Amino acid sequence: HCLDIGAGVGTLSALLMNLGGAWTVLEPDPDAAREAEALLGVPVVRSTLQAQRFANHAFDLVTAFDVIEHVPNPAEFLHEVARVLAPGGFFLATTPAADDRPYVWRQVGASVFGITKEAHGHVREGFSAGQLEKALRASGLEVQELTAFSRFFTEAVELLYNGVHYLRNARRQQTSGYNLALSPASSADVRRHVWALPVLRAAVPLFR
Repeated sequence: HCLDIGAGVGTLSALLMNLGGAWTVLEPDPDAAREAEALLGVPVVRSTLQAQRFANHAFDLVTAFDVIEHVPNPAEFLHEVARVLAPGGFFLATTPAADDRPYVWRQVGASVFGITKEAHGHVREGFSAGQLEKALRASGLEVQELTAFSRFFTEAVELLYNGVHYLRNARRQQTSGYNLALSPASSADVRRHVWALPVLRAAVPLFR
C-alpha cells in the first residue's frame, strides 16, 4: 500500500503508479486534483495528510515530492508521515535546498521569470541538509540516505525548460494554486510534454 502526498496534476503520480503497488493519491487543491484524476483515471483524495487521518501504519511507502516546503508546520507533517508509515516502510521526499550558498539559477529564475517561492506557494525556500535530517529524526524517522540530486548544470537545464514553457504558455494557461504556467498544469499539458521525460532522464546523468 502506497501513499503519494501532494500529487499536483498527477505527473509524478502517473510514473509511480506505473511501477506497481496499490496507490492512494492526495491533493488538497480541487482544480489540481481534478486534473490528476483525468490523467490517472483513479479517484484523488482532496485533502491534506493531517486532515485525512489515515489509520496507524497504513502504508508501506509514502512519497512527498516537493511538498514539505508548502507545509506551514513541517514537524507536524513529518510526525504524521511517521504515524501512517508501516514498520520497515519507506518515506521518499524531495524539497528545494536552502542554505548559505548562492543559487545562481534560482536567482535568475526569480528575476527573469518570476519563479519565486511565493509564486509557487512555498511557505519557505526549502531546507538545508542539516535542517531536513534533524526534522526527520525528530519525527521518529530513520534517515537512510540524504543527498542532492540536482547540480549547477541540471538546474540550468530545468530553468531553460521551465523558461521556454513559461514564455510559450504564460498567457494561454489558467493554472491553480502553486502551479503557475511554469510546469504542466493540466492533464492535457502532461500529455503534451510526455515526450520530454525520457530525454530529461537520459540527459541528467551527463550533467551531474
